[in-house]
Amino acid sequence: MTRIVIDPGIGFFSDTLFKYLDIFHEYLEMEMVLDPYSIGLMMIFVGIAIVFIGIIYMMYTSIKKGSGKVEGGGVVVIGPVPIVFGTSEKITKLLIILAIVLFIIVLSIEFIPFYLHSSIWS
Repeated sequence: MTRIVIDPGIGFFSDTLFKYLDIFHEYLEMEMVLDPYSIGLMMIFVGIAIVFIGIIYMMYTSIKKGSGKVEGGGVVVIGPVPIVFGTSEKITKLLIILAIVLFIIVLSIEFIPFYLHSSIWS
């Protein structure tokens, strides 16, 4: 491993700086292992953060514009059957397209291991 040596100089600032650089260097050397539980937990926290960012953004735009039109909808997937609902035709069409795209993504993720397994043994 190569270490860069820098003359620390004189004073409190340089000592503090090098202490933090050492901590950062040790952090980079740590082996990061992500098991499925950790990845799932991170995805939950990222989803919650995205929801809060969306709420704050909507509050900001409603304050800035004064009034606004709210449209909403949802997709409930029970097995392979998506149930789509919305407040307008535009949102409903958008959610149908989103449901189809997500269905294709899930199917492709499910069948990638079978494809890789068959191509390895063929």
